[in-house]
Amino acid sequence: MNILAEEFTARSEAEFQHLIRARPPVPALLRDLLSAPAESPRHIALHAAYFFAGALHNHGFTLFFNGGRPLLMRVSGDLVQELLVVAPGTAIRGAYVPIYVQIHVSSPTIERFREQIWERGRRGAMRIASANLGLFADPPASRLWNLASETSRPHLLARITRLLAKGALPWMDLLANPDTLTDSPHTQRTLLPPDSLLEFLLVSCGPAPAEKALVQILDADPALSDAFHSFSQSFDLPGGPKCRQGHTAWNLAVLAYRHGLSAQRTW
Repeated sequence: MNILAEEFTARSEAEFQHLIRARPPVPALLRDLLSAPAESPRHIALHAAYFFAGALHNHGFTLFFNGGRPLLMRVSGDLVQELLVVAPGTAIRGAYVPIYVQIHVSSPTIERFREQIWERGRRGAMRIASANLGLFADPPASRLWNLASETSRPHLLARITRLLAKGALPWMDLLANPDTLTDSPHTQRTLLPPDSLLEFLLVSCGPAPAEKALVQILDADPALSDAFHSFSQSFDLPGGPKCRQGHTAWNLAVLAYRHGLSAQRTW
């Protein structure tokens, strides 16, 4: 029996952070009735991780544990691709056992590239992109699933696995073949921050695809384009300008300046 919904969605990062921290109300009497015979939330979350690992084994993923948290990982060329199965500590035994799947794609080459162009102490990380699995669903929204019901759990796990196979894996495969990235659907590319996309293309494909992506990014966002052009006219810094955390337009301008990219369409 489902006491609470099977799926919860959030349209913004702030909403999602609230969702994973909140414990939905369940009457105390009902909670007491449900708690005794129910499986432990930790056991259910681990079962989900093993279920996903079995389903994705033929796609090259292996199950690891990072600080006790289940993590599915594969290496594709220079990319480290991870699926984190996260169980927030808000479970209510028998009524609410939430999990979500977070996708991380990283590259050691990106880390070395960033060490040269980012301000000291700023983004030297390997990560290129991070996304909640629910962003690949229709409609796209960060999602948290409730696995409390033993009856509906197999169906729900199968639904999540299909979303991994039909949404997340094609996106990760796309990143593993970045020469086709500028021709991919806009919704797939926007899961990468614009400056991360430009960095990734510069490292993986060289200036020409990066320049094409830069023009596409600026064409799609007039406000970003205006800020980019304003910053591009102001560079006169010893040693060249450096990228800054949280300043997308500035970072695009820095990358274009340092790598000689034109923001004018030439094709």
